[in-house]
Formats: sequence, C-alpha cells, structure tokens
Amino acid sequence: MELFVAAKGNAHVLELRTERARDNFQSAIDNTALSIQPALASKTVCFCHLTGDVREEIIQLEQEFDRVIRGLMVGPEPCRLADKAKLAQALDTHNVRDVFPPTFLTLSGAINCERGRYPIWFIKDCRGTGGQGIRCVSDAELHTVTMEPNEIIQAGVTNLALLDGRKFTCRIYVFLWAKRVFLFKEGFMLIHKEKYSVNSKSYRVQVDHKGYGRKNSQMDMAPLSSHVNYWRYRTSFAAAITALLPVLDESRQATSDDIYLMLGIDAMLLNGGDVKLIEINTVPNFEHPAEINRAVNIPFFEACLKRMFYQPAESLIEIG
Repeated sequence: MELFVAAKGNAHVLELRTERARDNFQSAIDNTALSIQPALASKTVCFCHLTGDVREEIIQLEQEFDRVIRGLMVGPEPCRLADKAKLAQALDTHNVRDVFPPTFLTLSGAINCERGRYPIWFIKDCRGTGGQGIRCVSDAELHTVTMEPNEIIQAGVTNLALLDGRKFTCRIYVFLWAKRVFLFKEGFMLIHKEKYSVNSKSYRVQVDHKGYGRKNSQMDMAPLSSHVNYWRYRTSFAAAITALLPVLDESRQATSDDIYLMLGIDAMLLNGGDVKLIEINTVPNFEHPAEINRAVNIPFFEACLKRMFYQPAESLIEIG
C-alpha cells in the first residue's frame, strides 16, 4: 500500500508494510501527509510495523528503499519487557519500587509480603495476554494453591478508582524512538461489566474483558481523557514512566531515527490520583471499536509519524 503526495511532477512515496491495524496506520499516514511531505524530500521511504523475526524481510526492504523505518521487533529486549517474570526481575534489579504492585516468581514471596494488606492475588502466565489464564485467589488461599514454572503472582490493588461501581483498566502508550522516550497524552479505559467487590475472586469482576480488541466489541470503552480527573492522572502516569526509565533503558538505547518501539502499558487508577502499572505489551493490539481508533489509536500513530519525520507532536510528552 502506497501514499503518493503530489509535488509538481515529483512523487514523494511512503509505503506501509504491516499485518496489524492496517486501516488505522493508513489513516494516520493520510492525516499527516502534508506534515511529513518535506521530510520525504526525494526519498522513497517504507514504514514497517511487523512482528516476529523479520530480519530477511528488512534486509530486502533496505535494498528497495532509501529509508526503512521499522519497529524494534527482533531480539530479546522487547520480549524481556513483555515477559512478566523477567519484568519483575528487572524492576528488582533496578530498584524500581511502587510503580507496579508487588510481583513474585514464587508463592513464598507473596506469603511473606505484608499478609492481609492484599486480599486478592492474581496468578498469571508470564507471556499471557488479554487476561487469558489468570487465576484470582484470596490471601488466605496462598498456602493451598500451586503455581506452574511459567507463572508469576501479583498483588491485587484494592483502593481502586471505580466507574459506576465497576473496575476498569487503562491502556496508555509509550513511544521509544531515537534513544528518547515519549508518553502519549491519550489512552483508553476498559470498563468491566460486573459490579466490583474488593474481596471478589470472580474472573468476571476482576479480569474479564474478552473481545475488547474486536471492532464490534460489546465491552464498555472510553478515551482516558473522558475521566473526570484525567489531568491529575496524566501527571501520575508521567511520574510512573519516569520511574520506569531504568527498566526501559536497554530498549531505548536500541532505538534510532529508523528504529522505534510502541508499548501498550496496562494500568489501574487509584483513589487520590495515583496509578499502578500492571504489565507491558511490546506488541499491543491497535484494533478497537471505531471511537477508540478515532480518538486514541490513530492520533497516537499520527504523533509517532510526525516525530519520525522530524515534525513537532505536542501530544507526545518526552520523559527524562
């Protein structure tokens, strides 16, 4: 798929290569065409958002185009951020405290962690996504449950901000490019259907958001900016990402003008204006219902494209 920007006899070409969220990426390219036209100059440029091991494809593209912009999809570092066990170890190594809920690789860690402070714990697959395979257990059950080698256990945060009595999870986007880290000003909220109870072990109450990534999803979703305390929480997100910088540093150093990483970070809003991050997605899903695509995903892509073509993007806050 190609975008041709008219330039009086000269064609500035930006080709898109992606197997995910193609329509959203293309909309962002179309919407930023005038902004990025000067940076295209007479070059042919390919923008890639590809997953998996794409070394051979990238080599081929670099032979075809003057500039290839690609995601940091190859190598162990993005995987380390997405792996909940490796992330927990990195947080400990870099002494990053209070940004994530207490997370342990063994049950003994949870058992010895301020018993009674966390009534609910979540046992998660280290590489699981979309809430799949998560088990909710009570603090009292920690002595009776078992964990698989590929699982971690994370404390359930209790002083949650609620919407109409329901729990909700936030998704924020962080953009790593040219050895810099940016927080996107917008995000979205994914609101659970069941009324929340702090002691509930119900998967539907605590976790369930099946189908949220479909265009026809029936899940309640809303832009993060629609929250009444949006500005307060945005400041807290910036502080959380600032604290997380040591963990992100290897990935940041691996970026360049032509290599980027788009992170989808899940988080909870707490009463009083604080936030807790929960997990990091290195290959986040960017396909959501039309309102979220229009208000969040496409503007995020637009801002990233502007940066990668050396244009200002006010919706990206530089961290650090």
